[in-house]
Amino acid sequence: MIHSQRSIFSTPKQRVGKTKEQEFKIVTVPGARPVRQKLRPLHPAREEELKKQVYTWLEDDIIKASESHWASPLVPVKKKDGTTRWTVDYC
Repeated sequence: MIHSQRSIFSTPKQRVGKTKEQEFKIVTVPGARPVRQKLRPLHPAREEELKKQVYTWLEDDIIKASESHWASPLVPVKKKDGTTRWTVDYC
């Protein structure tokens, strides 16, 4: 299954891009109260790294500004090559 959708994934040699092959919609239960998790403190170096990453995502049109009442923190995870993968903690 995943191999048939290979074109929607980026590779280490290419930047993250966009696809129109998949659509994603978040449907909430009527009356659900928004979950807004607290920000987690980051080391100043990590905070600067995150700012640069967010700026890149904004420039590449990967993300856009939001005023949503729903919020979950970004969590840095070190990859084997020493770079950082930013993940979202929805718990």
